[in-house]
Amino acid sequence: CVKMRIVAQESAKLKKRIDELSRAMSSNSDRVDDLRKQAIEDLAVYKKKMFDLVLENPASATAYYIVFQEINGDKIFDPYDADDRKLIAAVATGFDSLYPDSPRSKQLKNMTLAAIAAERAAQKEKPEIEASTANFLDMELYDLRGRKKVLSDFVDAGKVVLLSFTAYQADYSPAYNMKLAELYKKYKSKGLEIYQVSLDADEQAWKVAADNLPWICVRDPQSVYSHNAAMYNVKTLPTCFVIDRNDGIVKRIEKVDEIENAVQSRL
Repeated sequence: CVKMRIVAQESAKLKKRIDELSRAMSSNSDRVDDLRKQAIEDLAVYKKKMFDLVLENPASATAYYIVFQEINGDKIFDPYDADDRKLIAAVATGFDSLYPDSPRSKQLKNMTLAAIAAERAAQKEKPEIEASTANFLDMELYDLRGRKKVLSDFVDAGKVVLLSFTAYQADYSPAYNMKLAELYKKYKSKGLEIYQVSLDADEQAWKVAADNLPWICVRDPQSVYSHNAAMYNVKTLPTCFVIDRNDGIVKRIEKVDEIENAVQSRL
């Protein structure tokens, strides 16, 4: 309730400001460009505040409320705008992870997919190219040797990807990675890839711990403030997601003993 009140107050302030600038544009034709620029800047500041609120909990009522805010009948966040769609997709992913059968989850997911489909149609992309990131949020992070690893590259390659958020310095980590090593050895030849995101604050400790692991090991330098983890609504570690090319995220996993069955079902 407190955060929804913040959204309502910020939206009201933005509406008042936009109305003031609109009136000023009507009476000061010489300053239209400057006033329009100011309106764009004010809107950008508002959107940044809302994005930060969404990342605190993408599956919250507040996040859903933010997506559908309007000014004078126009939606503030447009799914057909690539930057706005990042916020909407974060909320869609959060809701789909926790409430997959909810009408709101389906609404958000369909809204995101429709916008992506329209954008791709407008760009006249080949029909055989699938929107592999339509059902999951992409990320670009760097491995121990400074090479950029893009999550969607592995999904596009037809792999079943186990996206794993973890912390190598946590007590559970050795046993957890031993379990992943067993699974990787068993299923790699069948199409499994592991994209493991470290949220460790200590970069050197992560490099030492991950040096001999055979899968994709990357680190998010934002650590516990990771936007990537927030967009996936990660609340506990370790948390995994099974992703495939056709269906995007098919399973959220927080219990290690559930991983194998979830992976096996997609191979």
